[in-house]
Amino acid sequence: MTYTYVDGVGEFPTSVGDLATNVQELRGRLTSVSNDAYTRIVTAGKQDVGKTEGTRVSMIINYLKGEKPVLLKQERFPIGLARKLIEANSKKRYYSTNSEKAYETAIKTAEQENKQGIEPKKRTAIICPSRIDFSMSPDENKSHYEFVFGDMAYENKENRGLSYFQLNKGPITFCPIDVGTVDSINGAIQNYLWFRSLDNGSVLIGSYRNANYCIGRARGALKRTHEAGRKNFR
Repeated sequence: MTYTYVDGVGEFPTSVGDLATNVQELRGRLTSVSNDAYTRIVTAGKQDVGKTEGTRVSMIINYLKGEKPVLLKQERFPIGLARKLIEANSKKRYYSTNSEKAYETAIKTAEQENKQGIEPKKRTAIICPSRIDFSMSPDENKSHYEFVFGDMAYENKENRGLSYFQLNKGPITFCPIDVGTVDSINGAIQNYLWFRSLDNGSVLIGSYRNANYCIGRARGALKRTHEAGRKNFR
């Protein structure tokens, strides 16, 4: 694991390895999309944070045959799931639970939070608007954009008056597993998400099947203060 110092953010850890290595080294605390967006905004493409490097993030996508995917935020990424994803991906397969329970739990949470009127950025789960690629921005799939990017969705003092939409210079695309593949698998499919770099426009990808690749990386969670960094992981 390496540590990177970023002006205005502090020192934060980066783990390079397969998904289980990332989860173990970072104690499950993979960065959220919102936190990584903050780091990218603060550096504005400097220090290669988010410019040429994407990262695995602490969010799970849940799929089920014939149903819309559900995004689920994780405070700590489950090590058990990380190992199951690696095992399945090493065999060139997606991980399936062989049961609908995981999907049903995720969609129930999403529906309850929506019914309770919880604002999108504070929800832990949300149902995707489509089974295929979709764009997120302040004007398109706004609730999903706010769910994913939280406080970084709009200009404010914390992110120095620059939203992630502005930094990205356009909408952010979400890419799920293709419908044909999902519908050919029984039970709930679960996968991790990859937040791609700024180089060619950020994309949030839920279709990668490379949890076993050691070239993957993940940044650690951080507090948005000058005290962020190594001490949070001791």
